Amino acid sequence: MYARDHSVASPTGGLARAAEGQEVRQKTAPSGWMIFLYVLAGLFGLEVGGVLVSLAYSLLFR
Repeated sequence: MYARDHSVASPTGGLARAAEGQEVRQKTAPSGWMIFLYVLAGLFGLEVGGVLVSLAYSLLFR
């Protein structure tokens, strides 16, 4: 009926393994470039958040 052979390679394999309480394994460790991009995206997000807070502050307290 339903095969419970969920591989991590399939799109829903990792999600199905997590839902069934099984261990979800990553294939490889994240590369240095990906870590750099995550840090860069975080800094950009902080900057955008700061601009939004500053804009809200200037609109509320004129």
